[in-house]
Amino acid sequence: NISTATTTQIVALSGSTQIYVTGIAIVAGGTGNVTIVYGTGSACGTGTTSISGAMPLVANSGFALGSGLGPVIVLPAGQALCITTSAAVQMSGFVTYTQF
Repeated sequence: NISTATTTQIVALSGSTQIYVTGIAIVAGGTGNVTIVYGTGSACGTGTTSISGAMPLVANSGFALGSGLGPVIVLPAGQALCITTSAAVQMSGFVTYTQF
């Protein structure tokens, strides 16, 4: 759950392993953009790279990717997964992943 305009770390980096996202879903409590990013440092603050463009959402709308059976996003080794939100509205959801 994210309720501020910020970048929030969802999955921490782990040395030389890669993050394989197998599912992600987000539902907005209000109007705002969501961008999926990766990077290092606190909340992906270093080397931040966008995986998606800014996805505009309005209240009670959202999106879902993947079924949990195979990767829909694969991050480079040694990177954390983060989500950037553009507005101080509730963004709720989940991420399923494996890391190796």
